[in-house]
Amino acid sequence: MRVPVWGRHSSEHRRLHRLARTCRNRVRALDIVPGDDLECVRAKISDRFGRQIALVPFPLSDSAIHGILISTDAVDYVVYEQHTTALHQNHIILHEFSHIMFGHYQNAQPVPSEALVSLAPGGEWGSATVLGRQAYDDPQELEAELTATILGECVSSGTEFPVPNLHDADERISRVLRTFSLEP
Repeated sequence: MRVPVWGRHSSEHRRLHRLARTCRNRVRALDIVPGDDLECVRAKISDRFGRQIALVPFPLSDSAIHGILISTDAVDYVVYEQHTTALHQNHIILHEFSHIMFGHYQNAQPVPSEALVSLAPGGEWGSATVLGRQAYDDPQELEAELTATILGECVSSGTEFPVPNLHDADERISRVLRTFSLEP
């Protein structure tokens, strides 16, 4: 197994630097302004790429997948884990938006339209593809993850993320916190 060299002048470092620049340029092209929220970004991506985008919360917690992009002739469905924090949901959604921005759905797996009826019963699916991976060593996943992170830095979540009350934590967590003298 070859271990990557991460020095400043390594080819891997240069490749990641080029990728980061490409991702930043894609985000800049959306003209996101301070205060834009997730819905505004969804609308900008939809307008820019000519694709209607629907957000679909769904219980994916039984799998290792947290988000799925289902692209049909008419609509891109961003399916995201509904049983996670708002911060995580936002990142999942931004990750799937990034796949749309890079056109990754064009290389996705075709899926029979009858398999998608639970998302929109009675909907006209036409041809559909599904993009949902569990591995992050894929170049498209790296593009999407990096772009989602950059988008996340630009977007106002509009959601307060509360600090958890340690007294309500599971006893095992409390024990660990006490061990390191972190519990109040």
